[in-house]
Amino acid sequence: MKPIARFPGNRRVMRLFVAFFRAGLGFLFCGRLAMVEHRSMRNDELVHRTVLEVIGSDAPGSVLVVVGSGTDSRWCEHLAAEPRCRITLGFQYRRAARAELLSHHESRALLAGHAARSAHLQQGDLDASTESLGAFGPEPRVVRLSWQATVRTGAPAIAPVLTPGG
Repeated sequence: MKPIARFPGNRRVMRLFVAFFRAGLGFLFCGRLAMVEHRSMRNDELVHRTVLEVIGSDAPGSVLVVVGSGTDSRWCEHLAAEPRCRITLGFQYRRAARAELLSHHESRALLAGHAARSAHLQQGDLDASTESLGAFGPEPRVVRLSWQATVRTGAPAIAPVLTPGG
């Protein structure tokens, strides 16, 4: 299974998500997508923006995203070189965050749990067995993006991550 961005002609569609986030409309994705702004390894002045699918949250002030095209994807290489980034998620716009590439073991466990919870994955795209995790790539990895959570009375620290069917 190839990531959607790898199909010809979809680059414009994928850039459309960035335009939505830059226009302040990221809340329309209900916490399912997050935009990450990261610095280039070669030119520190150049800022890249990448929209990623959120698979969950393991603590207040953090989200988990999948490295869909392997750890050689440009955004993953940039975050490995410089983990400081900015994240836009829901109504939170450009919060300073830090990226952490999780181990293979942790990544496999999180992806297996995500596959078991996700209705679209249970309907034939991917079953919940660990053998089927090859659809995420040869070495599925998860990146934790965390920021300083500020909790006001009665307000959640982050926009809730919605899962299908629950």
